[in-house]
Amino acid sequence: MANYTADQLTPGTDANSVVFAGAPFGGGNSQGFLAVQVLSAAMIAGAGKLPVNSVGAGFDIVLGGGDAGATGRGGHVLLQPGAQLTSGGDGQVQILNSAGTVVMTIDGAGKILFSTALNAGLSQAGLGIMGVTNATTGGGSMAFARGAVNTTITGTNHNLALDASGFQRLSGSSTPVITGMAPPSGGSHVDGNARILFNIGATTIQFNHNDSNSSAANRFYAASGANVTVSQNQRVSLHYDATDNGSGSAGWRISPAS
Repeated sequence: MANYTADQLTPGTDANSVVFAGAPFGGGNSQGFLAVQVLSAAMIAGAGKLPVNSVGAGFDIVLGGGDAGATGRGGHVLLQPGAQLTSGGDGQVQILNSAGTVVMTIDGAGKILFSTALNAGLSQAGLGIMGVTNATTGGGSMAFARGAVNTTITGTNHNLALDASGFQRLSGSSTPVITGMAPPSGGSHVDGNARILFNIGATTIQFNHNDSNSSAANRFYAASGANVTVSQNQRVSLHYDATDNGSGSAGWRISPAS
């Protein structure tokens, strides 16, 4: 793979190249703007496609960082419509699989659409609110990938670490008790993280209220002030509050079983 600054590219010939911004100019802008002109010319020369290298690989565009000074920044990819005489739309970013099927699109309105066949996507529903969309009806819902098929809880467990899935199936034996839940191995707690835990076994599982046997950040706080017991086929909901879960410090807020 060859490395060039933008002004060193030859339209239609320098495929699979790394494009560096080059020296900054004009108030912190970089020569990356030249790459737009050069790559546009390459697209024209390639009948709408950037050329491929000798082994058939696609064209890679890497925008390097700016200068090390106060105005330096990373590169940007900017898509915007050109002059439109009668019609035209905003640019899009599309990802295709090996069969040539579009599996993800970022459109000009900022929506992320997954697979046109399924019509599922994400959009900004409001200030700070992510919406799940459907291209046909406008509605949608969220599905969480399941964690382990079944996690068996045996005896008393302090700082129990499950995987990061929001949907967990638990079963118990030997009077199962959980005094707190740690983040996934190698991870950390995230404010607002929500979990739904189902008891699929015949043995009741108990979640202890504000139990000091677990680390403060891993404890459960129930509004009732009592331990929460979850019978077979019941569920319990957990939400992580990084400010105060009711105990005066960060931890899990736990709802009654239902």
